[in-house]
Amino acid sequence: FATTLQRSVGFQDIGGVYFGKDGYYFERVLESDLSKTRYSNNLRYMEQFTHSYQTDVCFMPVPSKSCVLTDLLPANAVIYQADKLYNQARQILQQTVLSDLRSLFAQEKQTSQLYFKTDHHWTMDGAYQAYTAWSEMHNRMAVPLAEFVPKCVSDTFFGTLYSKAPDFHAQPDQFFLPYKIPEAAVTIDGKSQDLIYDLAKLNTKDKYAVYFGGNFGRIDIELKNSRNHKKLLVIKDSFANSLIPFLMADYAQITLIDFRYFNKPVSKLIQEIQPDETLIVYEISNFAQDTNFFKILK
Repeated sequence: FATTLQRSVGFQDIGGVYFGKDGYYFERVLESDLSKTRYSNNLRYMEQFTHSYQTDVCFMPVPSKSCVLTDLLPANAVIYQADKLYNQARQILQQTVLSDLRSLFAQEKQTSQLYFKTDHHWTMDGAYQAYTAWSEMHNRMAVPLAEFVPKCVSDTFFGTLYSKAPDFHAQPDQFFLPYKIPEAAVTIDGKSQDLIYDLAKLNTKDKYAVYFGGNFGRIDIELKNSRNHKKLLVIKDSFANSLIPFLMADYAQITLIDFRYFNKPVSKLIQEIQPDETLIVYEISNFAQDTNFFKILK
């Protein structure tokens, strides 16, 4: 109720959240929230990692919702300068491939909803677009979205930004999952299961946790009838979770690690799995603030 009242008297920013047009909530991330030295250090750790191992490394920073849907931000909203971050990445990353999704997203936002209205994450459509970019980089034909048989599993999705500033007027999102995905054996921090989805999470507040049941230190996915022998290592934040269903058919094995919870030596992990490719997926302002990324050189 407090949020509704504050909005009614013209507040556009409550609890670090901007209220945009068409019911969109935006996370307020300012230039002052980002540490220039931490970001450049994280990029240098990444480049050093690429030099150190026999694996093709790609950094796919996810553009913040506020940098793509700029036309929906409230008037006079102040946000960090994403261009600076991308330019810095281009300068520092010489051997690491940088995948800049911004022009693709600028084009696709005309016809698809790429981000949830009340959450910071991208939707299934946003993750699918990232998959098409990844496929193109590897000269593979992206499978059309319809062939993944997307199903609406909830039409009452309210995200983390809504939790920070609940408002009577907020519109829930529909939440879609790709249903036709390859069979796999999944191991999450040593515990086995048959599915990458934890459908029980759809009955909880954090519905995005339907992917794997949330975020964990290490997740291993062994594909049962893989067409090839390729192994992929994904170093990630939670944005990568919704990308994985689209990548499964192209690999025999996918290992995900999240440095918030993973504390073992990466050098040993690389020795163990010997990944052909490494994909680093973080929302870009999140990566700029990440205090755990140094672990990539352990």
